[in-house]
Amino acid sequence: METLLAFCSWLERSPFGSEVRESLWIFPTVETLHLFGMVLLFSTIAVMDLRLLGRVMRREKVTRLAANLLPWTWAGFVVMLLTGTVLFSAHAAKTYIQNPLFQLKMILIFAAGVNALVFHLTICRRVVQWDYAAPTPFAAKAAATLSLLLWGAVIAAGRWIGFV
Repeated sequence: METLLAFCSWLERSPFGSEVRESLWIFPTVETLHLFGMVLLFSTIAVMDLRLLGRVMRREKVTRLAANLLPWTWAGFVVMLLTGTVLFSAHAAKTYIQNPLFQLKMILIFAAGVNALVFHLTICRRVVQWDYAAPTPFAAKAAATLSLLLWGAVIAAGRWIGFV
């Protein structure tokens, strides 16, 4: 933990971290882009999860919807990753790394990633068998429910970071 804290202190004091923190426009601009990335990521995930739950687009093939949404999901994730890294650099040691809600947010993102990976490596491999099926298999519905809960919790934890 000392090594991580030392790295975060260095990052925060670096010219890059200082510029992000001290500029009147960089931090709020990057934070706005981070929010746009979040909206893109969560909205595409939510549409896919709601389709798996049978709540929207029931006549749409899961494979077709996934093919259309996945590039946008990845784009949102990349935007969030890049902008989140910039935001982190400004207050890495003092605000983020020791903040329990930031730590929770990182754990939840990891858990959401594991959930998606497990879904794609297991349940989704048999998608051609249930692409149009009504109802969607229980395992797919469970993964979709967990996904919505985890990403919702990521958003909530991220929002609360500044208040702890």
